[in-house]
Amino acid sequence: MAQRNGNPEARRRWNEYQWEEELRREDRRISCYFRELPLCLDLPGEEEMIFEEMQSRPGLVPAGASPGHWRIWDDPVFSREGDAGDTEQVPIRRPGDEWIERLDDLLVEWNALSARSLPLAFEKESLAVSCGFGKLIVRMSDFIDTEKNELAALKICLGKRAVSDVHELCCMLEAVAALQPSAGDLAMHLAGVLQDLREYLTDQLAALRRDRRKTGEEK
Repeated sequence: MAQRNGNPEARRRWNEYQWEEELRREDRRISCYFRELPLCLDLPGEEEMIFEEMQSRPGLVPAGASPGHWRIWDDPVFSREGDAGDTEQVPIRRPGDEWIERLDDLLVEWNALSARSLPLAFEKESLAVSCGFGKLIVRMSDFIDTEKNELAALKICLGKRAVSDVHELCCMLEAVAALQPSAGDLAMHLAGVLQDLREYLTDQLAALRRDRRKTGEEK
C-alpha cells in the first residue's frame, strides 16, 4: 500500500474502497499521534519525534510526507490553493459553507449551556459532545473542500463518514438530554438541526452518485 501512495495523479482514479482504506489509515495516524503526544509534549522538536514514531509503523505515513503533512491529499496536486500567484486572494464562498457556520454556532450554544447549566458530574459527556461537533466541523470542511469533478470518490467517502458522525453526535445529545433534563430542550434542538444536515448530506451523496453513473465511473 505504501508504494501506491507515491503517485498523486494515480490517486485521482482511486475508487471508494481505495479511499476508504486510506481514510481508515488516517484514523490510525490520528490515534497514533494522540497516543504519542503526551510523551513528547513541550519537548524540543515534538512534531519530529512523533513523526519518527509514526514512520516506524509500516504503511502508516505516506512516502515523502513531512511532519504536519501526513494526509496524501495534502499534496499540491490535490490542492486548490496556490493556483493564483497573488499573495492575497478573496475567499470564495462554496456550496455547503453555510453548514460550517451553523455547526460553529451550535457548538457555541452547547458550550455556553454546558458552562452555565450542566453539573460537573456531566463534564465528560459535555466534552464528548463538544469534541463531536469539532470532529464534524472538520469532516464537513474536508467534504466541502474536495472537488467533486476531481475527486468524486473521495468526496463520497467523506460524505458517508459525515453522515455517520451526525448519527453519533445525535446519539450523544439524546443521551445527555435523557440524563439531564435541564439540557433537554437545547440538546433536542441541536439534534433537529443535525438531522437537517443529514438530509443535506444524503441529497449531496445521491447527486454525486448520479453524476458518476452518467460519466460511467460508477456502475
